[in-house]
Amino acid sequence: RFSNLRDRLTYLVTVNDGMITLPGGIGTLSEMALAWSLLQVSEIAPRPLVLLGQMWQDTVSAFVQPEYVQERHMRLLRCVLTPVEAVETLHQLRLT
Repeated sequence: RFSNLRDRLTYLVTVNDGMITLPGGIGTLSEMALAWSLLQVSEIAPRPLVLLGQMWQDTVSAFVQPEYVQERHMRLLRCVLTPVEAVETLHQLRLT
C-alpha cells in the first residue's frame, strides 16, 4: 500500500483521532516517537497518545529530565497498564 516506510509512518500517525501504542520493538518505538514529536511541535492536531504497558512507562521515564523532556511534553502522553485502561483513557481524552 505504501512505497516506503516514511509514507507509512506519516499515514499511521496523522490519519487518526487518537493512538494507542502497544508493547513492541524498534518499529513501534519509532512510531510512538514520531507521533510524540509531531504532537510536541504542533505539526499534527492535538489527539490522545496512550502508551500501553510497563515497558513504555520505563522507556519514557528514562527521558524525564528537564534538560531532555519538559513536563508539558510529558503531558502529551498517557501511560496505562491494561488494555481496558487504554481504551477508557482514549475515550475520555477524545471527549475533552
